[in-house]
Amino acid sequence: MSAFEENMPFDMDSISDGIRKYTIAWQKIDQYYRKFIYYVKKSGRL
Repeated sequence: MSAFEENMPFDMDSISDGIRKYTIAWQKIDQYYRKFIYYVKKSGRL
C-alpha cells in the first residue's frame, strides 16, 4: 500500500459517508485529475 493510500482511504460506510468524504477531500483529487486530462487532451498527447 502506498503512502497516499494510507493517508487517503477510499472506503465508504454509506452513501452519505461517501458524499461527506467527497466534499472534504476527494473533490480536490477529482478536480486535479480532470484538469490534468483536459490539458493532456488539449496538448494532443492523448
